[in-house]
Amino acid sequence: MEIRSATLADTSLLNRWTCQLQEEQGRSPSLDELLAILQRQTLLHDSDCRLYIFRDAEGDLGYALVREEGEELVLQPFFIAPERRRRGHGRTAFNLLRKQLPRNRKLTVTVMSRNTGGMCFWKRIGFADYAVNLQIQPTLPCAA
Repeated sequence: MEIRSATLADTSLLNRWTCQLQEEQGRSPSLDELLAILQRQTLLHDSDCRLYIFRDAEGDLGYALVREEGEELVLQPFFIAPERRRRGHGRTAFNLLRKQLPRNRKLTVTVMSRNTGGMCFWKRIGFADYAVNLQIQPTLPCAA
């Protein structure tokens, strides 16, 4: 497996994966946000936000977005194509990504609470609970 920085040529691939991720989790960056990151990364060599693509002998298999937020690195999203999951690709991809990142920085990942498979994955590779964010969804106004 290999990891590389995403480029503007990856737009259609990222669009497909972003749609899949939004369907699965209901929350992910929009394609417009990813394109803005790609443009900054490619044209301005912006280092506070990096988009990576994972590939193996069978083809492209996923992507990761890493943002610097102060002294912390935030990994959101980390996506492996559904048809390629449950074969160790996620662990291998994460290990490759980790080699690209400074080891002296805290790394945080957000997992939707209903994503039990994702929660198990991240805990298996060493992440631990840190905080719980709770939400209340907006409600429609009462009919008069």
